[in-house]
Parts: sequence; C-alpha cells; structure tokens
Amino acid sequence: MPVHPAAIEFNRLTRHARVIVPAASFDLNPPATESALDLLEAGLNRAAPAGLTAAEVAAAIGGGGFDRPPDPNGPSFGRPLPEDLAAVLRRHDGAGFLGLLPVRWEPGDDPDLFTPLPAAWILEQWEGQRDLLAIREFADAVPNHTDSGVRPTWWDERWLPFAGNGGGDLLFLDYSPAPGGTAGQVVSHDHETGEHRVQALSLAALLEAAADAFESGKYRWISDGGSIEYADD
Repeated sequence: MPVHPAAIEFNRLTRHARVIVPAASFDLNPPATESALDLLEAGLNRAAPAGLTAAEVAAAIGGGGFDRPPDPNGPSFGRPLPEDLAAVLRRHDGAGFLGLLPVRWEPGDDPDLFTPLPAAWILEQWEGQRDLLAIREFADAVPNHTDSGVRPTWWDERWLPFAGNGGGDLLFLDYSPAPGGTAGQVVSHDHETGEHRVQALSLAALLEAAADAFESGKYRWISDGGSIEYADD
C-alpha cells in the first residue's frame, strides 16, 4: 500500500526536528492503534465503532486516552476520518508538548509552533466545539477576520481540529469550505477573536513546509523554556 504523502512529510519533519531537539525532550507519542482510529472516526460520526466488540472498545478507551464510548446523539462530522490525518496518527499519536507545525497569524509574521494532537484529544476538542455550537454559544459571535475560501462563521462541526498551542487556539482541517476554498485545507482558529487564516491547502503541504523550514535551519532549541523557536536571523 503506497505511503500517504502526509506521512512521508511528517517523517521528514520529525527527522529534522530530532537534530535540534535534545533526546530527553523529543517526546513524540507512539503510533495510534487501529482501534483508536476506529474510535475517533466513530466519535466524530456519533456511531458505534464498526467491527469493534464491546471489549475492544473498552480497551481502546483505556489504552488510547478516550474517556467514554462514542455518543450517538447530536451533530456529526459527516465523513470518514481523513486519510492524511489517519496516516500521520499511524506514525505518531500526537507530539507530547512539542511544537512542530508553523502558524502565521498575519502575513510576514514569524510563525508560532502548534503541537499535533493525539486521537483522543482530537475527538475531545471536536466534541468541545460541537457542544458549544449546540448551546448556541457562538450564535452572535463574528470573527474579526476570515480568509477567502473559509466560511465566515465562528465554528462548524465539519472543521476537524488536529493541533493546538495549549492556549485554546487550534489548527483544523476544513471540510466545509466557502466557494473558492479547498476541502481539507488547513486553517488556524484564534479562540478569542475567531480569526481564521488558511495556513496550507492540505495537511501534506503544511508538513512539507514545516519540514523544509527545519531542514534549512530556521528553528533552534531554547534550553531555558524547553521549546523550539523560530530563528530566521
């Protein structure tokens, strides 16, 4: 079976990041199990995990960080787990607290680095946003900026968060783009302002850009903070 381009670029990214990050701080998680991916897909679509027994569901919950079986009620993501995200999770089920994915809030800004989330946290973030939609938390909220190709709304259940900065801001895969947008485009979400900016046209493209930046020496390890910092100077 051919290796997905997103997995190839994620491997390249982690290989170059390993060069600058001390071994003790390089805390990428093990690969996600197939049961965990099945549970994520089921949770996103409010369905029983296909092909899993009750015992297998319980094992996936206990071993994968999930806190409960999928809830069959409420809005759903409405599509299978994206192949590019599944391919990345099969390499590493999240990156601990290591920031690897560049986000520019304004054109020309130095990038912030977001951390890839494990499958259980992806579902948790998606459910959290879905629950806020259900109680109309965002009914009167107006984003202060939305890039062309992104729907001008605060949140949508067909947006799948897969990375975060630990402060509430997210990167998501957009499967409800506006006219001119691309299904699967990577968009940043500012949880305070609702600002949405397209960071890449696909997950593979985002990972490729990140790998190129690490390979060309644009990042360095900061020992005091235990983090990676942009160093294009």
